[in-house]
Amino acid sequence: MKGKEKSRPGDCSTRTAAETGTACETASSSVSYDNTAAAGRQIQIKDYLLHGAENAVPRRHLRQLTGISDRDLRRRIQLERLAGVPILSSTTAGGYYLPSSVADLEHFVRSMQSRAKEIEAVASAVEAGSTEKGHGEMLEISPSIGR
Repeated sequence: MKGKEKSRPGDCSTRTAAETGTACETASSSVSYDNTAAAGRQIQIKDYLLHGAENAVPRRHLRQLTGISDRDLRRRIQLERLAGVPILSSTTAGGYYLPSSVADLEHFVRSMQSRAKEIEAVASAVEAGSTEKGHGEMLEISPSIGR
């Protein structure tokens, strides 16, 4: 990195705790979470992220920072993405991050489009297979099972 070093989400500082609502450990090792920004708006997941894949934040770390469940975290990320917030993710990067270039955005979009095509292919194959003889029939379950 050139110039000053970027701080990671969750680094404990007065600015981090007060302005971004991230968690800070005190000397007694207790953790405090604040999901509201200094301006009074609710913190968004993007507020916990830095730019560039090299700064990706794992989901488990985001759960610790926000204090929300994994399911709610994924839902909030989805809602922010649907609102146009470019929250990128990568298994290679190991977490979520904001784009540092147009190339980052383009790579993520191609990856999501490829995943969508794979999901559609699987759905179509299952749909087609379920209409073939023997694949779409429901199995009868004996009433004595589970008694």
